[in-house]
Order: sequence, then C-alpha cells, then structure tokens
Amino acid sequence: ARAQLHQAEAAFRLAREQYRNSLFVAPFRATIAAIYFDSGEFVPAGQPVFLLVSPHGFKADVPIPETYWKDVQIGQTVLATFPDLPGKQYVGTVLWKETAIDPISRTFRARVVLKQTDSKLRAGMFGLFRIAVKTVTNMPVVPDNAISSRTEIVIDPQTGQSRYLQKHYVFVVEGGRARRKPVTIALESDTRVAIGTGLQAGDSLIVVGQKLVKDGQPVRVVE
Repeated sequence: ARAQLHQAEAAFRLAREQYRNSLFVAPFRATIAAIYFDSGEFVPAGQPVFLLVSPHGFKADVPIPETYWKDVQIGQTVLATFPDLPGKQYVGTVLWKETAIDPISRTFRARVVLKQTDSKLRAGMFGLFRIAVKTVTNMPVVPDNAISSRTEIVIDPQTGQSRYLQKHYVFVVEGGRARRKPVTIALESDTRVAIGTGLQAGDSLIVVGQKLVKDGQPVRVVE
C-alpha cells in the first residue's frame, strides 16, 4: 500500500507539473491576434503558439536605402500613415537601426515605435513611414517624373576596375529647342525632387512629353 501511495504521489506531482507547463502567460498586457495550433494538436518545441499584440504601442521594422544610414539617428521623429486609415497620422521614434547593410536589397532596417495608437490600427497593416533626414533650402524642386536617368559603366584607367554610375538629367526649353541638362539630386520625397546642381531659377522645365523629345529638337511651349 505504501508503494502504491508513493506511485500516486509521483503521478500527481507529474500531472501538476504538466498542467503548469500547459499554461501560457504573456510577458506583457496583450491581445491574442492569431492562434497557430488547434486544441489537441502536437506543438513542436520552439514553435510559436500565439501572436500577441500590445494595445499600448506598435513597432515596425522599416527598410531604408543604404545612402541614408548616416542620416538616420536613434530617437528621430517618424511620421507614419496607413492607406487603410486615410486622414490619420501617427507619430513615432526610431528605436534602433541595423549596423549592417543587406547586400541584396542595399537597405538597412530601422525599428520604429509609434507613440500614439488607437483601436483602428492593426498589426500587419501596410504603412508609409517618413523620417526627416535632411533639410535643403534655396534649391529648385521639380516633379519626380521630370527626371530621366541612365546608368553608365566607368572604367578606372589605373586599376582597370569597372563600376556603375547613375546619371540624371532633365529637358528644358532654350531658344525654342529642347536642351538636355545633367543634374544632381539633393533630396527626394514621394513625388518631388530637390535639384542640387544643373537647374537655375526661371528655367523652363519640360514636364510633359519629356521622355519623347531629343536634345536640340524644336519644341513649342503650350501655356
């Protein structure tokens, strides 16, 4: 009888331990956004069972072109908008950024934490995040579709190594003819481009049909 009592106590302790291991406790106040396994299913070790979402803040890993790595700083303000939530804008900050560049996409990730959220914002939504990395003044700003680009291969005469160089240009009207002007880009936004060099205030920029004209071709300006 004593042996049976010990066996029963051992079985009880094992059952109690298994019960405790079957409980899931969130490390923070959260809402279950997704469940990956049904009741009774076998869960392999290390596999996530739930997706938890905190109602007090959202994080997003934002891919950013490598050229802005030095400009993005921890603590910078971020403005976020979401196509599914028109008219609403959320404010966040940069929490951290990767120190390595992805060799395929040529981007790095910056983690953004939104300070303000509401019940309409959902995990997994597509968003547009804006970080003011540079301010320019007294520069011509033109529509992005006015810029044409071409890639050239440049060979170093000393080493013989080749590299790709992207050049930008626009078409302006001078003396009734289209003239191609090389330009440099100082800053880009969604639909606008700030021109660093190549354009002057008062230049007549061709913004319609610029992909069809050639350098020196006669053109007629239509007001």
